Amino acid sequence: YWEKGLPYVDSVRLSFLADAQVQFAMLRTGELDLMQEMVPRDAAIVERQSNMKLIRQEGTRIRSFRFRVSVEPWNNKALRQAFAYATDRDTLVKVLYQGFATPAYSITGPVYGVWYEPTFKPYEYNPQKAREKLAEAGYPRGFSYKQPCRSATFEIQWCETLAAMFADVGIKAEIQPWLTANYYTDFDARKHNGPLTSSVSPRADPHQNIQRIFHSKGFSNVQDYRNSEVDRLIDE
Repeated sequence: YWEKGLPYVDSVRLSFLADAQVQFAMLRTGELDLMQEMVPRDAAIVERQSNMKLIRQEGTRIRSFRFRVSVEPWNNKALRQAFAYATDRDTLVKVLYQGFATPAYSITGPVYGVWYEPTFKPYEYNPQKAREKLAEAGYPRGFSYKQPCRSATFEIQWCETLAAMFADVGIKAEIQPWLTANYYTDFDARKHNGPLTSSVSPRADPHQNIQRIFHSKGFSNVQDYRNSEVDRLIDE
């Protein structure tokens, strides 16, 4: 090795485990030395253990709901707006994330500094507006759909929490557990049309997230969004 005395371990083993609860159980028994992206409610358990340490780091990951806007019924803008008004972001942060998150109204979060605009809240939680948008979309008596959801424990809880919110305004979501490994690729291959419960992966430059997801030529634009004016603004 180029530096004397290093490396100081014989090997590093990376275990790929889909379920965060399984990872956490193995961490507590000593089978794992560390894990990343734990279920938020487990943070309190870690903080009570003398032999475990919780490291907090503000991140750029954004949780979102992505509709394939090129197909029915998701090409109905008023219907999508009903979902936006029916989403109580504050409750999601409090209940699911135990305060380890910030309500998101765009894909550019607080960690991006000057690029983050905290006053930008175009669709704040408003059940009455959600019902009005449902009626405008042509569903005055409510709307039912199937919600594909990754089968990991936290993902199911996330979908169930959203489904409860939506039910309050007349949107009935039937949760369909989906194999985690195939969830994104199956959406891209049009084996399901979502809505995609998506985590936007971190990027150091906020432009990269905007360009790849919302530009018509963006490589992560799997929701078929096309808007020439948006393309122009992103390019500019």
